[in-house]
Amino acid sequence: MLSYEFLKKHRLSYTSVVVFLFHEALECCIYINAPHYEL
Repeated sequence: MLSYEFLKKHRLSYTSVVVFLFHEALECCIYINAPHYEL
């Protein structure tokens, strides 16, 4: 597990992870709710 001190020292990296996870969740919601197009 990531320690609190690590998160404080790497706040930018932590933010990037949160943004990445949010982006993944958003794409998942779009995929579920939108018509499924052939890629």
